[in-house]
Amino acid sequence: MKREVLIFWLIAVLAVIVTQPGAIGVANWDAPYGFYKDLGAWMEAAFGVSVFVFLYGLLRREKIGIISLTLHALLLISIAVVGYQADMLALDEVNPNFSFFDFIVVSFLMASMALYLFLPSLPWVLTGKAYYSYDRPLVIAEVVLTAIAVTIYLLYRKSEEKEKRDLTAQDNPAPSESSSGQAEP
Repeated sequence: MKREVLIFWLIAVLAVIVTQPGAIGVANWDAPYGFYKDLGAWMEAAFGVSVFVFLYGLLRREKIGIISLTLHALLLISIAVVGYQADMLALDEVNPNFSFFDFIVVSFLMASMALYLFLPSLPWVLTGKAYYSYDRPLVIAEVVLTAIAVTIYLLYRKSEEKEKRDLTAQDNPAPSESSSGQAEP
């Protein structure tokens, strides 16, 4: 896999990972509304940041490729559908007029708040105090996504080392043998 593709997917996964702590903090700011509100807030923030990752991918489409862009577009659609449905379940009684357009607008606001609150919420996340008991699936998702990000990073490092070895081999070709069977200096 090309290094540019690995970087793109690492950024895409990190965009989803980094938004969770701050989004959960925003969702539980005044009162715990339940799992769907936390999931919806996270997906709103993830969608807002992932749109910019997709735009980055469009700018580098020659190196990233149409397959990765198509897969990321499907990821964006999935995030939007899950997030909107979670918001509808959480906010149905509070705001029955919440529309998909509202989801899109709120996603960029939630993304900025989630990124802003990432560092302040990290100690709470690492100690487990940021989550309620019903948030266990979100914690599992965060751990799985972190494992995926680590795997992508390790693949990137491996491809980087392979590229360095290949460049070194091109710069220092093996000595050729002369007709007498001895290597030339």
